[in-house]
Amino acid sequence: METDYAEKYKAISGNKILASMKLLGVALPKVKLKDGTEAPAELFKFILVSYGQIFKKLKPEIVPEADEAATLLSYDSLCEAMEQVSGNMNCAAYPCFIPLLCRFGSAKQIKYMISEFKRWGEWSQFGAKGRKAQDIFKICVVLSDTHEAVVFCEKQGMLPAYANLRGVSVDDIYENNLFDFGFDENGIRVFDLGIAKIEVSLTDELTLFLFNTATGKEVKSIPKKNVDPEVYAKASDDFADMRQNLKKAVKIKNDKLFCDFIEGTEFEAKKWKNSYFKNPLLNKIASILVWSQGKNTFILNGKSVFCADRTEYSLTDEKIKLAHPMEMSYEDVSAWQKYFTSHNLKQPFSQVWEPVYIEKDFKPDRYRDCKINAYYLKNQKKRGIYCEWYEGEWYESHEFYINGFSADARGTDEPDRLEIAELVPEKWNRRANMIIAYLDRITVYDRIKKDDASVMNQMERFTLAQTTEFIRIAQENNATNVTALLLNYKNENFGDFDPMAEFTLD
Repeated sequence: METDYAEKYKAISGNKILASMKLLGVALPKVKLKDGTEAPAELFKFILVSYGQIFKKLKPEIVPEADEAATLLSYDSLCEAMEQVSGNMNCAAYPCFIPLLCRFGSAKQIKYMISEFKRWGEWSQFGAKGRKAQDIFKICVVLSDTHEAVVFCEKQGMLPAYANLRGVSVDDIYENNLFDFGFDENGIRVFDLGIAKIEVSLTDELTLFLFNTATGKEVKSIPKKNVDPEVYAKASDDFADMRQNLKKAVKIKNDKLFCDFIEGTEFEAKKWKNSYFKNPLLNKIASILVWSQGKNTFILNGKSVFCADRTEYSLTDEKIKLAHPMEMSYEDVSAWQKYFTSHNLKQPFSQVWEPVYIEKDFKPDRYRDCKINAYYLKNQKKRGIYCEWYEGEWYESHEFYINGFSADARGTDEPDRLEIAELVPEKWNRRANMIIAYLDRITVYDRIKKDDASVMNQMERFTLAQTTEFIRIAQENNATNVTALLLNYKNENFGDFDPMAEFTLD
């Protein structure tokens, strides 16, 4: 082994690369093999220079021979050696180690780098091609196979580069990396502690449930008592990473599904089944949404598919998309609302609860005289709303845009509040319906005061307490039409089931 890697090290001019990294003649950390014995020095040096040369080119690539060499080592020992040689991961001072750390760094190390890299630009040395450490990290993080790196790349819009490096599609990265948490086909991941096995599964609320097979009881965390410290530390760290990354992955998937819902994205039936039947996380998410195939609407429950009337549904080869109330019958919408309510299930966004609007009933001045808090319009890019609205003595910014609409926004006599004097949709579609539903929700108080009867389209969103508050506001402002409608609505609807606001996550 030592001879083999000594020759490989020499073949890539290892000493020259080591010198460029200012490590020639420096005593490198000792690394252990998987069996606990000391690894040949040339083995670690080969891995080190293989990814060290990437620093000079700044073109990330996976080096199969170096990866193969790394599989011979104890992973914990390799991580410890990388941390030592890089000055406790002082990437600002030693940017040449960034590719190595990105490729082999543990989840904990990658998490640290992600939290720190923005600060590196303040004091880092210039690296290859005049780049600072923070820029080098953003280029090389695609080398990492960790969940943390995939989540980071998704947020930075770097998944195409991440996928391209591995010769796969972005969809493959989503399903096989971002949404893969080690669950088996039954939706269980096992942590073997020696004295007990902890089975981790997903609840309907997409939280983690832990079950101790030795005691037959639920536990809240990985038990420590009588467990080997190293085994406990690894299991505890892995579970913490799993829980944290799960929340991020669920948010990413829900945001993606929300966009699919708005756009009416269609999926090939075969691909849809491969995604949502096989992956336990995606299966759970799909089970709290309504899907459609042609005029049929259905929901997923494990590997079973059924309609709103509880009859089983057989999938065809027709394309599948997220169902929308605009395209559903009144009976279907009502049935699905009752299904989610009776099962106390929360949807990731307002799907079956989104009110349906009629184009001829919508007037461009619907929100005139409504003073909208700009806070409700900021950070709404997923809806296609872009708003930068600041009032100040030294700086002001009045920028407002809604994808798919012509909008005339104006300032009001109250700071950080704006009025949409006119709103005209370019097309009457899912996007238009969603935007109107959202604006209706955040302007409900002002429209009640205006005695605008269109507020009744939103009532299924609100609780009994909120409806009672609306009645009080209507009465105080002499909004006689809305008062009568609200009183009638309250009397007719709250004896049956609670409205949508109590049953959605968003």
